[in-house]
Amino acid sequence: MDALATEYDHVHPLYQALVNEPNSERIHRIQTEKFIKYPQAAFALEKLENLINYPTRSRMPCLLLYGKPGVGKTLILKKFLKSHDKIIPNEPPPPNPVVSFQMPVVPEEKRFYRQLLSALEAPHPVYGTTNTLVSLARKILVDRGTKIILIDEIHAVLAGTPRQQMLIFNTIRYLTNDLRVPIVCAGTRESLSALCRDQQLADRFEAVELPTWKEGKDFAGLIETISSTLPLRKPSDLGTAKARQLILERTDGITVRIFRFIEDLACQAILNGTEQILLKDIRNSKAMPLASMGV
Repeated sequence: MDALATEYDHVHPLYQALVNEPNSERIHRIQTEKFIKYPQAAFALEKLENLINYPTRSRMPCLLLYGKPGVGKTLILKKFLKSHDKIIPNEPPPPNPVVSFQMPVVPEEKRFYRQLLSALEAPHPVYGTTNTLVSLARKILVDRGTKIILIDEIHAVLAGTPRQQMLIFNTIRYLTNDLRVPIVCAGTRESLSALCRDQQLADRFEAVELPTWKEGKDFAGLIETISSTLPLRKPSDLGTAKARQLILERTDGITVRIFRFIEDLACQAILNGTEQILLKDIRNSKAMPLASMGV
């Protein structure tokens, strides 16, 4: 048996080679964004896969992923986009089966189409009319073979006036009707309320909530997986029931807080030379990687 695997069997084989890397490299790898598959994310990704393969029909099904900020909506969209990011050399224009962009902070129709065209990396006139942008976006989406459109931060529509909100929802309905592609929106619970104000649009959207974490088998599996990716030279206490309880208390079960809290503990373990995360480290940590964890 490989000596490295025997000595560091608390680390997943994919990460064991990192354990003997310099501290700076290990910290960099810990802080690098990574996607860890867990049941909630797997369920959402399966929904997205079903939609991109859905047969064309006059009323395409759509999806709203909603939940508290930080529960993992954006990361799921990024993972799905990456899995369908097909680059074919020397084939202009590049295919875009999945197009993903963020709802503009000011929810105006023209800004919406500019965001969409930017996601397509398509040049567009600075002073073009809305109709010009609509025609250009439609042509490019058809030419690129787009099969699904992802819109993140859909709750930003609430910053607009009732008329602006109506125009944005009309735009979303127009895109899915005209192109006959599913549209997936991601946002907070407030976005569900906003969407429900447009009955015609709400009837097309399946709403899937990404809840916060609670103690249980799924959460234990998440913590075990995260722990196995940390290139620490000694086993940690993260897998214990008490550790999980403390982590939930410190993070309120918000996914991004959990990741950042554990990452911070792991980096501290490398810097102070302990090379492991113990219960006392979790209990006594003064770190607040996110401002929201201090309120």
